[in-house]
Amino acid sequence: MVGQSVIIAPSGEIAAQAVSLGDEIITARCDLDLGKRHRETIFSFAKHREPDACRLIVELKGALPSPEA
Repeated sequence: MVGQSVIIAPSGEIAAQAVSLGDEIITARCDLDLGKRHRETIFSFAKHREPDACRLIVELKGALPSPEA
């Protein structure tokens, strides 16, 4: 990986970020209940899941031919 990795909280905020491009270990305290609260109130996967919108990604293997071909 290139570095400057980040750990992102369920809210989208950066919880921890690497400060260099070299090898580095970052840690952050994670509130697992906060993740559960976001899943239940802000983004319900079951409510927002649209399998038909992902069908091409799931079924396609390889690249699509270019329109010019």
